[in-house]
Amino acid sequence: MLNACKTYDYFSINVLEPGDLAFPPGLKKVVISHNLFRSAADTAGTIYTLFDQIKQDTTYLYDEIASEAIFNLQDFLNASGRFEAVIEDSIHHHFPKKTDDFTMNDLDLIRQVCEKNNAGAFILLDKLDSFDQYNVISDQVVGYFGEFKVIMSTSWLFINPFSAKINDSKTVTDTFYYQTDPWYFNEGVKELPFRKDVLVKAGGESGIIYGKRISPFWSETDRLIFINGCKEIKKGYRESLQGNWTDAASYWQQALNNTYLLNRAKAAFNLGLACEMDGLLKPAIEWVQKSIDMLPDTINKTYKVILEKRLAQQDDILWQMEGKSN
Repeated sequence: MLNACKTYDYFSINVLEPGDLAFPPGLKKVVISHNLFRSAADTAGTIYTLFDQIKQDTTYLYDEIASEAIFNLQDFLNASGRFEAVIEDSIHHHFPKKTDDFTMNDLDLIRQVCEKNNAGAFILLDKLDSFDQYNVISDQVVGYFGEFKVIMSTSWLFINPFSAKINDSKTVTDTFYYQTDPWYFNEGVKELPFRKDVLVKAGGESGIIYGKRISPFWSETDRLIFINGCKEIKKGYRESLQGNWTDAASYWQQALNNTYLLNRAKAAFNLGLACEMDGLLKPAIEWVQKSIDMLPDTINKTYKVILEKRLAQQDDILWQMEGKSN
């Protein structure tokens, strides 16, 4: 289907993906806090490597990293629409590091915080660890630049204090890379001026990763569209650029009568795309199957698999968002 000159184009769309976990539909509001606070006893914490020298920071930095993580999680959950999330950063209570050590006093405090905020659950960033390394890299195109490698590990608890139940306990570990400019090549530098910002940013991304575990989320992906082959396909493509998918589909319907099988297969493929853009996944699959029947190809077969996966996820998303299923 992609023979001769370029007959297709790509564009980006946002699709709703299901989270890993589903919670009761009545649970609409959550409180988020963290368990990392400054203390005179905190003398050594995050480890980092600067020009092959191992160094340690105080854990004071973790307070800022943790705040970025929970605020990013709040923004993420509120944007997805599954939960209304509020921040409670004034608890100043050291919860146990092990879930088995939680006492009734701990749960009572969490319950009070939830009742004050009219929330049904409490999300706690319980622990945070990181390792970061700075290297100077030489590239033939851009020359020298600095690169931070950050391994960030965050542990999260999702607690229902009204049933004394921990709904989720998850440690999120990921590696992030950040390019820095200017680069520093001075071994006398005790701490790079932008290192703190890099660590805080990595902590914020960890909050988003946990958000994708407990809530449906919007993800950007690419779609292929056929842009020529006959005048009806071209006209439909021009309408699609304006977001007029109904008008575009009417042109592609006309292209189904084209003399050439290839053009009819392209039109059926584009009609499947138009249906997806209108949220009609079952008709989209049917149109793509017609394209396959006319002219089997890796492109239309792959698109059918993508659509079938989205359709299979719909029940999970509806349940996670509203407690409903098809």
